Order: sequence, then structure tokens, then C-alpha cells
Amino acid sequence: MCPQCARGGRTRGLGTGPGIRSALPRLSASRLTLPLIRTLTPGDEVADAEIRGLTARASSSGSISYSLRYRAAGSQRRVTLGSHPAITPDAARTLARDLLARVARGEDPSAERAAARAEATMEALFILYMEGHGPRLAPKTRENYSRSWRLHIAPFLGSRRISSITRADVVSLHASTRPRGVAAANKALRFLSAFFSWAVESGHMEANPAAGVRGYREEKLERFLSPDERRRLWGALDYIEGHDGQSPGGGPRYGLPPIRAIRLLSLTGARKSEVMAMKWADIDLDGARWRLPTSKTGRSDRPLLPPAVAYLRQLLAARGSISPLVVPGEGGGEITTLDQTWGRLRATIGLDDVRLHDLRHSLASDALAAGQSLAVIGRILGHTSMQSTMRYAHLADDVAAAGAVTVGERLTAIHEAPQDTAVAVVLPIKRR
Repeated sequence: MCPQCARGGRTRGLGTGPGIRSALPRLSASRLTLPLIRTLTPGDEVADAEIRGLTARASSSGSISYSLRYRAAGSQRRVTLGSHPAITPDAARTLARDLLARVARGEDPSAERAAARAEATMEALFILYMEGHGPRLAPKTRENYSRSWRLHIAPFLGSRRISSITRADVVSLHASTRPRGVAAANKALRFLSAFFSWAVESGHMEANPAAGVRGYREEKLERFLSPDERRRLWGALDYIEGHDGQSPGGGPRYGLPPIRAIRLLSLTGARKSEVMAMKWADIDLDGARWRLPTSKTGRSDRPLLPPAVAYLRQLLAARGSISPLVVPGEGGGEITTLDQTWGRLRATIGLDDVRLHDLRHSLASDALAAGQSLAVIGRILGHTSMQSTMRYAHLADDVAAAGAVTVGERLTAIHEAPQDTAVAVVLPIKRR
């Protein structure tokens, strides 16, 4: 041990004269060097002769750290600079000089670090967001946000302090999520934008670092059932329901609740989550209305097509459960096997590339073919804005084009008709 180290005490350079108070030990003015640092034992502390307030101390576990003592706002402060051997004595002196320069400018590095430690992390703020703002979101939106957070955002940014998040972090996260799918990456970006907007509004942040970050272009998947495919689907549903779940292709029986839900999806154009949560209390069969208290877009009042009303009356007549749900699953709760049932059914009837959501698209296509306007289709599907329905505008253009062809053929037939064909002549009426 260094000869200047007092025996029994662990402080280097502690004076032994009668004028020195043991409660306020003085440190020797020894220049910190690597050889000196290597001699420190647990409890030892030595000051640097060049930078006032810079010390090196060995903890009870033997680890050695550098710290800087200074005064700010009339009080003594201490800030840790780093540990040996991650930083050297020379590096500690450089850090100490920088901090003392900030102190001379009126800053307080120790207080700033304390404030940073007290600042909320992304994870802590996410909990506040879901507890305070989450109940205002549609159930499906909450589910999507929670999934994006759990799978993509928390591992990347969860432990970060809010003020440290930059636009570059958002762009980097968006890019790192792309290998999992363009849709997943864009969902994570949409959540971050909504989350940071809330953080700004609630006073946790000054600006939204996700603002202006553009999502990847998504190709909208549009698959519509042809008349023949719809007949195949309905034939299979009729057979299964008429034979107590027996499969038209053999194999295990189907559960009837998911089969009924699939038929309702086809008849209503509703979303999967909406049909699974459909309640008798929300349905007015006489008025052919379905009033959803909550949906992806909030409250929704939708007209029911006559075939849907007829099928719902059939289900109501055969209702054997006290569950409030129209198509309850096992135990009276929501169905849990809908996706598996659809995967098996579509393979049996040769619709391998058709998703459940495509039944919604198909109803829109059929409605357009029947001459319904986009506004009417938007009401049937539960859209709150025309923008959502405009994705089917090209189908309306196709219907209009086909109608134009029909009208043109009619005009051509009239123009090319034989001259002896009776032609109505409009004569002017003479006024008296």
C-alpha cells in the first residue's frame, strides 16, 4: 500500500496532526496514474493533483471508479465519471475538465443526470398510455398497438428515456421491422406516431419524432369471389349445417359456431371481430338493422340484407344457449377456432387463396354489380368516411364501363334497325 495511506483508515493522505478533523478527511495531492490505481484496495480513495475534485475510489467489492466533486448553487455535488479500466486516469481528467467548464457556465451536470434518471422510460409511458388513453381506442386498435409494442418496439426502444428518442430512432426501427412484413412495419410506425402525439399532448414530450416519417407502400390485396366460387362456398356451408357438422370432403366434423360465423361474414360484409362479438341485443330483425355499440370506427348502425335477416331468424329459432352472442363458442364465449375452421374449409372447396376478410370485399363487389352506389356500400360495411369506401371505386368504374357498353349496344341496335321498323314520330303541338 502507498506509504501515504493511513493505517486503519482507507483514505490516502489523511493528515494526523491535531488540527485535522477525522470526520472531514483530506485527500493527498497525488497525480492519478495507472500504477497508483493498481495499488488501491477496497475502501481506498485518492485525489488527483491536477484536477481539483477528481478522485479515484475502490469500493468494497474492489471495483475502482472515478468521480468529480464540485460546488453548484451553493451545494456540494458529486458526479461519477466512469470505472477502471473502461476509462484511464487521463480520460478521467479530460471528462472532469469538460464538466468543470460546464459548471463555470452555470450548468449542474449532477442535477441533469438526476433529472434524466427520474424521467420516464418508453416502457413506463406506454403503461400510462394504455391505462389512460387505451380505453378510448377500439378493441382491435388496442390489440394491434399492444402487439406492435410487444413484438417490435419494446425490444428496441422500451428501456430508452423519452427525451432521447429521435427521428433517426423511429426510422431505424421502421426499417428493422420490414423483414417481418411491410404491414407489420407500417403498423408499428402508426402506433409510434399516435403514441408520441399523445405524449406531446399530455406534456411528456415537446415534439413527435415520428411525425413525417413515411410508411412503406402497401399493395392492397383484393380478392373477390366469382359467382361460381360463391356457389361452392354456400353449397359447402349448406351441407355442413344440414348434416350436423359433417364435412363435404370427409374427415372430422366441423364445429357449427364457426361455420355459422363464416356464413354471417359472407352475408353482412362485417369484420371478423364484429361477427364474433355480435349480440342479439344489438340486432333489430324487424327493422333490418344492426347497431354495433363499438367497432373499429366506433359506434355503427348498419342495414342488414334480407338474406342476413332470414338467416338470423333461423338462428334465433334454433337458439339453444342463454349466451348473449349470436354465434357463441364453447362455454358461451367468443369463438376461438374461426381461423382454423376457415383454413380447413377453403382447402376442401378449392379457395386456398381466399382470406376471411375477402368475404367483406366480395360483398362490396356484389353490391356494386347490383347497381348500388359507393355511399350505400359504405353504410353496409360500416365505413365512417367515404375515403375507406373509395378503395372500391375502380370496381364502380368497371360497372359503369360495362353499363356504357350495354347502352352503346342498345343505341347501335336502334340505329341499324331496318327502315320499315315502326318508329315513333314526335309531332309539334300547335298552339291556338
